[in-house]
Amino acid sequence: MEILLTANRSDEEPFRIERLKKVAQIHNLSQYFDGNDNITALHDHKGQLTVTWGQTPTDIDKKMIGSIWSLMCENGDDIEHEF
Repeated sequence: MEILLTANRSDEEPFRIERLKKVAQIHNLSQYFDGNDNITALHDHKGQLTVTWGQTPTDIDKKMIGSIWSLMCENGDDIEHEF
């Protein structure tokens, strides 16, 4: 499933979309290790990540996304989950 990627001020700050692409790629790899493949969208607003899930994520799913976001030099706790 393709993940919709959006970011605040992405025209002036294209790096935001590029790092969301990295998050999606890393997450897609996690599917091979029983990760939740139900993310439908990722949005970056000034370093706060909003993850839209197709199904309710588990705590492990949320922790995995937090870890991936931390790899992007952002606060892994600054994530909003929508489903």
